[in-house]
Amino acid sequence: MTRNLRLISRALFRANLVIFAVSAVVLGLLMRPWDLLSMGLGQLFSYILVVQMMASQSAIVIRRKKSLFFMAYLKRLFLVAIPVGMGLVLKDYLTFSIILVCLFSNQAIYIGFEFCRSYRKVKRKQWTS
Repeated sequence: MTRNLRLISRALFRANLVIFAVSAVVLGLLMRPWDLLSMGLGQLFSYILVVQMMASQSAIVIRRKKSLFFMAYLKRLFLVAIPVGMGLVLKDYLTFSIILVCLFSNQAIYIGFEFCRSYRKVKRKQWTS
């Protein structure tokens, strides 16, 4: 992975850890350990999905092989199916709605991170020109 992607991956990991820690404290105070387990499962697979997406997009751009897109897409689809399937099978222990929300939390963090980076670049260009 390139240096830029490692920076983004590290920032996503830190943000994910902070969100998980704050949510763990809140859920710990509410005495809901199953929700904590659901949240951990969703966030773990969400992080794996985003890192896999960044790596596959980087490989597509560097190697210029568009044929890699379909296999990477199938891999992400399979990675989404694992926690969803676990949530449906273990519905007595896992909260499905929390898994879904947490499963897409890293995508929202990634979009926010990229928005802030792009905004800073545009702001810097306006000041220099």
